[in-house]
Amino acid sequence: MGKQITKKGFCAYYLGGLFVRMSDNNLFLLCGGLAFATLLCLVPLVFLIFFALEAILDVRAIAHLVNQTVDVLIPYPEEAEYLKEVLSLRVSGVMTFKQAYGISGLLILIVSASSLFSSMRTLLNAVFKIEHHLGPNGDETEWVAMDQIKNINTPGRWIKFLQGILPIAVGKLKDLTMVLLVIYIFLLLVLALPILSTVIDTAPSLLHTYITYFYGLTSLALIFAVFLGLYWLLPYQKIQIKMLATGAFWAALLWKFTEWGFGYYLSHFGSISYLYGAYVLLVVVALWIYFSAIIFIIGAQIAQLCRERQAADLQSSLF
Repeated sequence: MGKQITKKGFCAYYLGGLFVRMSDNNLFLLCGGLAFATLLCLVPLVFLIFFALEAILDVRAIAHLVNQTVDVLIPYPEEAEYLKEVLSLRVSGVMTFKQAYGISGLLILIVSASSLFSSMRTLLNAVFKIEHHLGPNGDETEWVAMDQIKNINTPGRWIKFLQGILPIAVGKLKDLTMVLLVIYIFLLLVLALPILSTVIDTAPSLLHTYITYFYGLTSLALIFAVFLGLYWLLPYQKIQIKMLATGAFWAALLWKFTEWGFGYYLSHFGSISYLYGAYVLLVVVALWIYFSAIIFIIGAQIAQLCRERQAADLQSSLF
């Protein structure tokens, strides 16, 4: 089997493997669920960001910062302009009830983002063929914990109960840590990206091209780091970093190519605005998140194919 795999061409092995995995694992159905979970996190995240920015900026500064951030994050002029109009109308209302929006946004984000990371972990465990934590008798820890709760007053059940509930608590704590990390990184980006955009706009023409290329490489490196961090932190079992880096690299490249291709379609075949009218922004965001979910899983599948190819090469060298 190993010799047979190693004789296949590089492209044939990975493209064929991706095609088989996509059809066998219902890739597009899984991406739909992942994209929906991501959409649920966006609204509370926006509320929380407004709440945090209000502590250090006034309403006009926040509106200006939001406009610059939208210009950087959404490279499609018409959709970006529509989003800026929507957000500018909501900023004053959010600032009026900032405490209610901030607290509710934080609570909703913790629940929705925890569900999102749990879904990502389940998908990555399936892609990397990692089994869930099992109890001492081969039962899943959730069922073991529920069984121990029913008999919690029985002598000697406390230790078994803690053994069953500990992996669940650790997983939820990891999800909460990821939520806080995402909030922190996103706040840094919200503050840093407009500054970088201003530097690019005010730079001399001679340096403008170099700064633009540097910005593109920096964004590519950031996307690579995000994919690599998710592939490494979320699964139950740690995968070899070299394999994960390969998958994250191709995922980052696909993400950039998809951004350019999607932008070209919106610019030259803009019938989507005619079809959906006022809802065009929601459609564009939903499609972009769905494409990102597909790329996320494709990168993980590439990393798994690298693992299997390495294992096959090692096995063939031994025999």
